[in-house]
Amino acid sequence: MGRVLVNIDNQLVVEKLFKGLNTNDLQELGRRTMSDPAMVEFNCGRISPEEFHRQMCNRYQLEPDFEMFKVLWCEIFYTMDGMEELVYRVSQKAKVGLLSDTDPIHWNFIRQRWPWIGRIKYPTLSYQLGVMKPNRAIYLAAAAHVKVPPQQCLYIDDLQANVDGAHAIGMRAVLFENIDGLTQKLNDLGLLEIYY
Repeated sequence: MGRVLVNIDNQLVVEKLFKGLNTNDLQELGRRTMSDPAMVEFNCGRISPEEFHRQMCNRYQLEPDFEMFKVLWCEIFYTMDGMEELVYRVSQKAKVGLLSDTDPIHWNFIRQRWPWIGRIKYPTLSYQLGVMKPNRAIYLAAAAHVKVPPQQCLYIDDLQANVDGAHAIGMRAVLFENIDGLTQKLNDLGLLEIYY
């Protein structure tokens, strides 16, 4: 979902949420935050949003209350131009599923901000399954959700490790680099409804 269906800029949340911290390297702080053990636990559904907020505030000396934290936590997302139309075109020829390492705060925000993503019929979400990519179980669950054998699935991700994870269970998989490149690949595979 992130960096494929919607864009992500971790710098935005770091600048807003961690603005009071004395640090010279906001990018490094952003990377550290995204791989923080509390983040992994949250993305795997092992801790509640409230507990995640508490742990992050304690670890990074953050001050926002829970409601403000939720707002700031979602500052990373912005529109991926052209993706809604591309998903619609693919959905005219094939089942479309969604596989994402995400948490309930981000998922609820994305469904409200981009209703077309919330209408994808077959979401497979890490926080609901308790595992993250590239664990083979999450890919198998995604294939089961669309009721298609893995060998007949095409998986798209912006990270090579996740593409490799899909290949490991027999899925076809492509690395997302930009929407034009993906459009060409989908067209070459015959997965796009052609407009005349």
